[in-house]
Amino acid sequence: MFKRISLSFITFLLATCISAAPTASDNATIDANLNIPRPICAGRAGPPGNRDEAYDCMDFLFARGEEWCGTGDSDMITFCQSGNTKVVGISLKAGTRSLCKDVALGLKIVVEFCCINNVQKICSGKGDTNGNGDLVVGVWAV
Repeated sequence: MFKRISLSFITFLLATCISAAPTASDNATIDANLNIPRPICAGRAGPPGNRDEAYDCMDFLFARGEEWCGTGDSDMITFCQSGNTKVVGISLKAGTRSLCKDVALGLKIVVEFCCINNVQKICSGKGDTNGNGDLVVGVWAV
């Protein structure tokens, strides 16, 4: 019923996972090509939503591409809601906006760093949009 797995294969998997995990000594930004600092995860952002629903919102925002996503006169606005999960924009400066594709890139980083429970698919976090530290994108439960 169960196949025997070699010790060298298990060692390879562990080494791969450990080396790919971010550490405290990593740079403050996720990628040299993206201007996005690490997001804030878990309860510090809000109650958890669902990872798959967050991906639905990310797809929606990517599809809007070059359109502007902004908060207008509000401090916070809901960019998308899917099921029991919402994606919000939080303005640190009045009238802040970014291209929707840049909001989606920021959301992608939040989802990839903060939505780590693959079984329950919980998701909660917030972080900057791509290239705009004045607009934060957050994902949590409705």
